[in-house]
Amino acid sequence: MDTLKRPIPAISPLGIKRPVFVLFALFSFPPIKPLAQGFIGASLKFPNAKVSLGYRGDFFMGAMDGSIDRRKNETIGFYGPFATIGIGLGG
Repeated sequence: MDTLKRPIPAISPLGIKRPVFVLFALFSFPPIKPLAQGFIGASLKFPNAKVSLGYRGDFFMGAMDGSIDRRKNETIGFYGPFATIGIGLGG
């Protein structure tokens, strides 16, 4: 028996058990994709709170396949302004 084919018991619509051979594909690990991140911002600290404002960008180089019939790597990026507010409760 081929090492890639393994019998798997299956039940037919009539309830009869019969072996079914399924071909298991060998998958390779995806390549490592570089990531570039950056941000610029400012923070204001108060006694019980912190406010941060800035601009952030995350870019994944060659992480998306942008084609239908052939492989075409594209860079995808997420970027834009951000704001965070932190409030301290208790102490």
